[in-house]
Amino acid sequence: PQVRAARRGRQVLIYLPVNAPLPLQGDWSGYTATALDLNGTEARVPLTVDLQQEQTLLGMHPFYEDALLILQPKQGN
Repeated sequence: PQVRAARRGRQVLIYLPVNAPLPLQGDWSGYTATALDLNGTEARVPLTVDLQQEQTLLGMHPFYEDALLILQPKQGN
């Protein structure tokens, strides 16, 4: 699947067309992650951000199809 990403100010937006955990290079533990359902409901849910050595793993979203993942710095960062 094609994953697309873009920066918007300090936010990072990631289009994820499947329901799967997403590994990111580097330490993203200073960010919160939210998934936005793109299948019409516009529901939002928080995702886990798990640092494992030199890689960050974003948890799976609960939606059946496309989602927009929104990463933003935690308060104070």
